[in-house]
Amino acid sequence: MQTPKEEGDKIGLAAQRHLINNFKLATELGAEIIRIKSSNIAKGIIEATTQKASPPFAWENHI
Repeated sequence: MQTPKEEGDKIGLAAQRHLINNFKLATELGAEIIRIKSSNIAKGIIEATTQKASPPFAWENHI
């Protein structure tokens, strides 16, 4: 999840290295990395998981 204040040019080099290493490990373990930009973190996560879910996931049945 990337918020407006976390643009690529606003993150320090050390933090970028940590992110890259975490993404690399995640993909090695079988994860799919997706980039989401949203000012509302919770809403962005729900929207992304709803779009990726198969069959479509109904959040209202689980909240």
